[in-house]
Amino acid sequence: MPSFLTPPDRPWAGRLSSPGPPFAREPLRLGELRSRLQAAMEARPDAVQPRVLLGRLHLRSSRPQEALALAESALADNPKAPPLLEIVGLARLALDDSDGAVAAFRDLVSVQPESGQAAFLLARAYAGTGNGQQVRIQLENAVERDKEHFDARVALARLLLDGDETEAARKVAAEAAALRPESIERAEIDGRLALADGDPKRAVALLTQARTKLDSQRLTLWLAAAHWQAAERAQSAGALEEWLSRHPDDTTVRLRLNGYYMALGRAADARANLTRVLEYEPDNWMARNDLAWMQFREGDLATAAANAEHAYRLAPDNPLVMDTLGVIGLEQANVKEAASLLRKAAEGAADNPQVR
Repeated sequence: MPSFLTPPDRPWAGRLSSPGPPFAREPLRLGELRSRLQAAMEARPDAVQPRVLLGRLHLRSSRPQEALALAESALADNPKAPPLLEIVGLARLALDDSDGAVAAFRDLVSVQPESGQAAFLLARAYAGTGNGQQVRIQLENAVERDKEHFDARVALARLLLDGDETEAARKVAAEAAALRPESIERAEIDGRLALADGDPKRAVALLTQARTKLDSQRLTLWLAAAHWQAAERAQSAGALEEWLSRHPDDTTVRLRLNGYYMALGRAADARANLTRVLEYEPDNWMARNDLAWMQFREGDLATAAANAEHAYRLAPDNPLVMDTLGVIGLEQANVKEAASLLRKAAEGAADNPQVR
């Protein structure tokens, strides 16, 4: 069966770390600034501050491997230095090492147990591991420990909305709005609250206003969702099509658009759209699975089976993938294997009535 729509993206936005230091008031080139910091390190081999400054500079220059090596070497003599632990964690996040980031930020929290920012960073790292329970715990810690941490409140409000905890989200969102009443994030969350309250027209107005200030993927996805709930189906697909005209390789938006195409009966557009996704990401399991389902419904069993098997190799434990391959297998008279897949799919998606 095809995939169902998921929330547009993760609840993260805003600062990744505490504000960095003003390296210099005069506009230095990065190379010159890097040279000065390296010279300072050579002049004072045991000093932590030049290493912190250079590590942060590496992060801002998209050089996380260098930042990580520098910070970890300095940690050998300064194992509890918060700025070094933060650099290690941020570098590991940039390198897609969520487990390593969790370890670094847990050390940071142990050193700074009252820091809201440390808890916020730990929540970010846990998000990469898929540990939703810890994400929520750490975001709640961040909000409790830092009464002015705007980004933690925004992230927690988004998380609560994703879980349909509307009233709890409303309370946290109000705290964020009090901190930054004119923020784009406030307009976005107010728009999502309007959707939860059954007022999609107001949501469209709020999200449209926000998009005039920031043309982002997140806002585009939520605006499309608001149009859809307001029964403005053409505008919903149109918002995503317009975004893709400027960002054709955005496969997240393409997959969302595919759900709208299918609901609108635009099968040819959906097929072409999935083909584009696979041009950019040949191993995208969701696109393979959805394309296989379409091909099965159209009677092209051989091609459908090939795509379903490809999706299964990529995501062998996903109930939707098992369901697709199982249904196609039944049609091909592979009864024993198909029945096993369908049984596993049903066990893994007990709350999804579309999985049989």
